[in-house]
Amino acid sequence: MYGIMEENHSYAIHHFAGSWLSREERDVIALSRKLAGRYGSFWGRIMAQYLCRMRVKGLKGCWELTVEKIKYKVRNRRKK
Repeated sequence: MYGIMEENHSYAIHHFAGSWLSREERDVIALSRKLAGRYGSFWGRIMAQYLCRMRVKGLKGCWELTVEKIKYKVRNRRKK
C-alpha cells in the first residue's frame, strides 16, 4: 500500500504528497531542494521563496514577502 502505513495502533493515514499545501508552497519546497545543493539549505530556501513569489504575484508579491519576514523577525526577536 503506497502512502499508507498500517500498524495495529494506527489512527491516521500518513500522506506524503503534501496535498494540503498550496501550489506555491509545493513549488517552494521543490525549488529549494534543487537550489540547496548549490547554495545551501538556508539560501536555497530564501531564493526559492522569492522566485516562486515573483512568478505568482510579481514584484508586489516580493515586497509583501519582505514585509512578512520583517514582521516575523520583530514579533519573534529575543528580549534582552
